[in-house]
Amino acid sequence: MINYYTCIPGYSCNNACIFCTRPNDPNIPNVWGFIPDKTTEQLFKELTKARKSFNGVILTGGEPAIRKDFFEILQKCVDLGFEKISIQTNAKRFADKNFAERTVSILGDRADFFVSFHSHRRELFNKLSGTKAYDEALTGLKNLLSLSKQVRTNTVVMKPNYRELPEIASFLCGLGVKALEFMSVHPNGMAWVNNMQIVPKIEDTVPFVRKAVDVAESDGAKATITCFPLCALGDYRNRAPELFLPEFMIVKNPKARTKGKECEKCKYYRNCWGLWTNYLKIFDFKFTPFL
Repeated sequence: MINYYTCIPGYSCNNACIFCTRPNDPNIPNVWGFIPDKTTEQLFKELTKARKSFNGVILTGGEPAIRKDFFEILQKCVDLGFEKISIQTNAKRFADKNFAERTVSILGDRADFFVSFHSHRRELFNKLSGTKAYDEALTGLKNLLSLSKQVRTNTVVMKPNYRELPEIASFLCGLGVKALEFMSVHPNGMAWVNNMQIVPKIEDTVPFVRKAVDVAESDGAKATITCFPLCALGDYRNRAPELFLPEFMIVKNPKARTKGKECEKCKYYRNCWGLWTNYLKIFDFKFTPFL
C-alpha cells in the first residue's frame, strides 16, 4: 500500500484560476494558511524526513513544474526511494515534449500525473484558468498520455461547468484518459472571493456528476467522486476514494471540513469528509446519515 506525503513547494503558478483554493497571495482568505516558495534545501530536508514515514509523495502547489529546480526535486524523490511520485499539474509545462520526456525519463514507472482539466471548451477553460491556458494544457495532457500509463485527470465541479460534466468526461475519455476524478469545489481562496460565480448547490450538481461517471465508466475508464458528503451521492458513494482511505488520511480540520450532529449516527462517519466548512456560509445542507 502506498502512503502518500503531500509536499507543497509553494503557491507560485503559471495560471490565475478564478477558483484557486491556494492562491499565491497572503492577503486572500485561505484556511490552509499561506506558504511562501521553499528553497531547494528546505524541500530536500522535508522530503528526506517524510521518507521515514511515507513511501509515496505528492508534489502539488501552486504549479510544481514551473520551478527551476523541478528536475532536481524529482531526482531527489527517486534517490530517496519513494515508490510513487505523483505530480499535480495544470500540464502547461508539459506542452514542451522535451520537458515531458525528461520528466518521465527521471521517474520511470514511479510516475503518476494528476492533471487539472476543468472544461472541454476553450472559452470556458481560459476563463476559469485566468489565462489563455487551454491549448498548452491540452497539448501537455496529450504528451503525458503518449508517454505514461499513469495519467489521471481532476475536474473541479463548480457553477460554470457542472452542467457540462458528462461532455467533459466524454472529451477526456476520447483523448485516452482512463482515470477521471470529479471534485466538489472548495470555497476557499479565490473560490471564496468569487463564490457567487463559482460555488453551486451540491444538490444541483450531483445528477450531472452521476451522469459524468456513467459516461466515463461506459468508456471503460475509472471515475471517482471526491469532497462531496457521502449522503449526497447516494448509491454512487462507492466512487468516493475517501470511503476506502485509512482514517488518519481523512481531513478533520474544522476550518476546512465539517459535519452535522446527525452525522454521528452514520455508518460512514469515520470516513466521510462531510462538507467544506465555508459551503455552509453560503448554502444550507441537510445531512442524511446512512444507518
